Amino acid sequence: MLRIRIAFCTTLLVAGAAHASIDNAGTTAGNFLAVGTGAGILSMGGATLGFGQDLNAAAWNPAALGRLSGSQFAISHATLASQSTQEWLAAGGRVGRASTRWSTTALYQGDGSFDGRDALGASTGSFSVSSMALGVQVAQPFGEAFVAGVGAHWLADKLGDASGHGLGFDAGVQGSMGAFGLGAAVRNVGGAMQYDAGRFDLPAVYGVGASWTNVASGLRLAVDANFPRAYYNDVRVGGEWRWQERVALRAGYRMELGAAAGEPLGGATFGFGAGVNGMWMDYAFLASGAEAQGQHRLGLTFHPSFLNHALRPVAAADATSGGTNPAVAAAPTVRAAAQQPVASAVPARPAQAQPASAPVVRQAPAPAPVAVPAPVAAAQTELPPANALQSEVAPRPLASQPVASVKPSHPVRVNPLVMPSRAELAQVAATLTPPKPAAPVAAPKVAKVAAVRAPKR
Repeated sequence: MLRIRIAFCTTLLVAGAAHASIDNAGTTAGNFLAVGTGAGILSMGGATLGFGQDLNAAAWNPAALGRLSGSQFAISHATLASQSTQEWLAAGGRVGRASTRWSTTALYQGDGSFDGRDALGASTGSFSVSSMALGVQVAQPFGEAFVAGVGAHWLADKLGDASGHGLGFDAGVQGSMGAFGLGAAVRNVGGAMQYDAGRFDLPAVYGVGASWTNVASGLRLAVDANFPRAYYNDVRVGGEWRWQERVALRAGYRMELGAAAGEPLGGATFGFGAGVNGMWMDYAFLASGAEAQGQHRLGLTFHPSFLNHALRPVAAADATSGGTNPAVAAAPTVRAAAQQPVASAVPARPAQAQPASAPVVRQAPAPAPVAVPAPVAAAQTELPPANALQSEVAPRPLASQPVASVKPSHPVRVNPLVMPSRAELAQVAATLTPPKPAAPVAAPKVAKVAAVRAPKR
């Protein structure tokens, strides 16, 4: 697999070197495609072929789309030279449950209005110039280390009364080996722009790139070499430092090989990025040699998957994160407290005293009284807090809990917060199965003494 990548990159280098020449400048149409999009990438000098993994990088190398983690939307705005503006929109994601990724893009560049002149210099009125490109891309990962992607875009160009249409194609690969990444891409090849005056080729570009990433420190370095068909070859270097996926600082440089001083596309670049909760904003400043004020680029990326995570139900979030919802956690405690039996006691039936026998001279001592077992054994438990009992809708019945070995035949509801009265206790005792009567106690034997008659007088 590594040999295939090296051979592919070598082929791109040879093909680019064979076709790249400044002598072909001005012979191509649709040159607005060479401006580039993506504020975060341009702030690193445009070096991204070896490590990109979002929609912005996919505009430079379609293989970067294969590393997209989820659905994504992106928008970019740029102010160019001569009051021109560039607007770019993109959306992409996964194809169903497959590992294949897709994206659609829309690029518009407005160059404003111009005054028309004829061959003698007389004014012919003003006319507007604008360009547009609509594209679609597909990328497929092959394992963890290799990704390939292709794309196509339809072009429309308007220069006053003249207009043209065309079709272009892109392709790219990316590979990773630990902290190092390699990439190669071809853009705007295999197509042309058709006008009334004739057919013109697109500004094809061949490029290779490499990157190094240290995840622990958030540092990334990248270098690209590009070989345009109708412009100067260039080398681009850039670096990025990212802190906890919240803030990113970037800088880069683009050098046009063989170009004169003050070349408009070369120079230093700077920028930063910041984001939270699935929203990420990028800013770039391109200090080009021809423009004293430079160029400003803005970009915004949105990840809808983060919104689904933020709006999930509270109960589901507690179950996933291991947290506890106080309102839900308090309910079992209150319910358990209200179900505790309330302390109550039914007084035991006092032992009946045996009736006294006839008067005797001597009587044996009476045996110790035998206590009759109480119908209900008192349960000694602590009362729950009042606030816990008040939170229950209805109190539990007093006789619903098993007490000792006696089973109530009909439960009777008693307010657990008020001490039961004698009538209520009697009603409770009546509903209980009476215990077996105790064995009768034998009456003590009394010794009979013969009566002594008084003597007669």
